[in-house]
Order: sequence, then C-alpha cells, then structure tokens
Amino acid sequence: RLTPAMETVLYRVVQEALTNVARHAQASTVRIRLERKDGMATALIEDDGVGFDAGEPTGPGGPQRGAGLLGIRERLSSHGGTLRIESRPQSGTRLILKIPLAQET
Repeated sequence: RLTPAMETVLYRVVQEALTNVARHAQASTVRIRLERKDGMATALIEDDGVGFDAGEPTGPGGPQRGAGLLGIRERLSSHGGTLRIESRPQSGTRLILKIPLAQET
C-alpha cells in the first residue's frame, strides 16, 4: 500500500483532472489507469472530449484557463513527480502523471 501522503497526492490530482473533464471536455468517456511499477506510481487519465491546444496554456479561455492543470503540475512537482499533457482540438486529452515511490517511508 502507498503511504497516506502519496495516496492523498494521487487522489487529489486525479480528482482535479476529473473536475477539468467535467467542466471543459464535453467528453462522453473518461478512462483512468493507475499503475505501480519500477518505483513509480503512474496515472493515465484519458478522455474523448473536445481537447485543446496543449501548446497554448492560456488559450481562448483567458488567463484562468489551465489553472487546474497548473495545480496538478505543482502538486506533483512538490513530490518529485511530473505531468505530461497530450491534447489537440477535437481529439480529446491524455494526462500522464508520474510520481516516484522512493519517498515512501
């Protein structure tokens, strides 16, 4: 089992990702995959929604667009983790979150 701190981090980032899907994606399907392998916890969150240009963090939604993703990135980073975003307009979005398990004590 993961440490309580690690469980909380993963829970919160997945929660925020799902909130983003509900608010913005107009998706009909969301898939979540959690994996513990090679000293890393990995979460894949993928939707079939409207997507966005991942290269434009503020985009047409104004300066607050991307605040949820920024929060996810900051929470992961504070625990040595990373966030990769794959998205294009009309092609859905995939988030790949990785966090090292070495911090477990």
